[in-house]
Amino acid sequence: MIDIYKKLFCGCNLPALNQSSERYKPYFSDSEITTISNVISNMKEILKTVFIEIFNIKEY
Repeated sequence: MIDIYKKLFCGCNLPALNQSSERYKPYFSDSEITTISNVISNMKEILKTVFIEIFNIKEY
């Protein structure tokens, strides 16, 4: 998971992290893409719960 985070973060090519003119373009394996997809799906469910239970918002 740390490697995926590093790829996502460094892949943004933030000027503070990348002083060169070359852009970093990370490659994600099928397994990493599945992991990212699962994290996003889990986060969607967490946010849905927050909106429904805490903010009492039922339409999203």
